[in-house]
Amino acid sequence: MPRVAGAEPDRSRTVWLISFGPIGSSSDGYLIRAETNANALASLGFEVSVLEIATRNRIVTPAAHVTAYPAFPAIVPRNRLLGPLDLIADLRGQVALTIGLIRYGRRIRKGDVVVVEGGLLALAFMLKAFRRRHKPAFVFDLITLMSRLHRDRPGDICGWQCRFRRRVWRILEHICTSVADVSTAGNAKEIEGLSSNGEARVVPHIVPESHSIGQHPEDPNLVGFLGNGTVGPNREAVEFMTSVVLMHPGLKAMRCRVIGDATGYQQERSSSVDFVGTFADPSEPLKDVSVCCAPMRETGGVSTKVLTSLMRGKRTVCTPEAARGIAVPPNGLWVAELPLFAETLIAAVSTEWPPDKAQALADWMSFHHGPRALMTAWKGVVESLTAWNGAALP
Repeated sequence: MPRVAGAEPDRSRTVWLISFGPIGSSSDGYLIRAETNANALASLGFEVSVLEIATRNRIVTPAAHVTAYPAFPAIVPRNRLLGPLDLIADLRGQVALTIGLIRYGRRIRKGDVVVVEGGLLALAFMLKAFRRRHKPAFVFDLITLMSRLHRDRPGDICGWQCRFRRRVWRILEHICTSVADVSTAGNAKEIEGLSSNGEARVVPHIVPESHSIGQHPEDPNLVGFLGNGTVGPNREAVEFMTSVVLMHPGLKAMRCRVIGDATGYQQERSSSVDFVGTFADPSEPLKDVSVCCAPMRETGGVSTKVLTSLMRGKRTVCTPEAARGIAVPPNGLWVAELPLFAETLIAAVSTEWPPDKAQALADWMSFHHGPRALMTAWKGVVESLTAWNGAALP
C-alpha cells in the first residue's frame, strides 16, 4: 500500500475493524476486502486493530501497524465448507464474535473509529449504545448489497429460502446503515440501493497489482478461471465451462486452466480442464491465458477473480453477478448472461489484443481499483467523520 511522502504520521488515532476471518490469508473476496481496508487505514496514519472470527488463537501482526485479535477461536469451525452455507457454522461464528466483543469491548470503545465489515456482523453495533458521546465513530462497510445478490431469471424459481434470505438481509442492511455514522460500498449502484438516508460513500474493491503486463505471448486456445474448489459457485462455474461453453462448436479446441485450490473439484474433472493449484501471485499461470472467464450464477459479492484478471490486462468475460462492484473499463470486459456466454467468449477471443491494449487496461483498472484509489476513498471517509466529530479525529 503506497504511503504519502513526508514525516511518519501521528499514530495516536486508532481504528478497530470487525472482520469475517483471518486478515492476511487472502483466501476469498471478503477477507481481501478487510485486509486491504486495514492496510489503507494504516497507511493513512491509523493504528489498526482487527477483531477477527478465526481459528488462530494468537495475536498476530500481518502488516505494519495492523494487529489482529482472535474473537474466540475455540468454537470457530475449522473445516472448510464444500457445500452450501452451513447455518450451524455461521451461528458458531456469531457466538465467537459476541464473546470477542465482550472480551475486547473496552478497547474498542476507546478507539476513534470502528469499521464493521458486512451485515452479518450487525452485533458489533451493540457497542454503539455504550460509546462515550460521539466516540468511536461507526462505519458500516456494506461490501455488497446482499439483499439484491440473487436475481430471478427466466426459468429459475426463487424459493422461499431465497426470498427469506433476501428479506433478512434487507432488514440487516437497513439497521446497519441507519445506525452507522457513515456507510461504504464498492460502487455507486450499491449505494443507490440502500434504504437508509444516512451518509454513504464509495470505497472501491482492490486486489494486489501486477507489474508485468502483456509481456508473454498468449495461447489463443487457452482460457482461464480463478477460483477454489472449496466454494460451491466456483464448482458450478467450472462444470458450466466443461459441459456447455467448451462444447460449443466454435470452442471445442479450447482448454480451460483452473487456478486455485483443486480440493472439491471432483465432479468437474475433464480432459479439457487443467487444475494448476494455488499461486500467491496468479500472474505466472495467467501469462499465456488469452481470456479469463467467470460464468458465475451467484457470488459472495466481491468479485476478486474478475478484478485480478483485469488488473493483469487480461480480456475477461463474466456474468452480471461477477461484475458487481467493478468499474467497467472502456475495453477488455464483456458481461453476458449464461445462455450467451459461449458466443460472447468467441467474440472476446476474436478481438485483437496486443500488449499495448493489455497495458492500457491494467493502467485503467489501477486508477479505479488500485491502492491509491482505495486510500483516497478512505481519506474522504475519514474527512467526513472529522467534520462530524472533529474532536475524535483531528
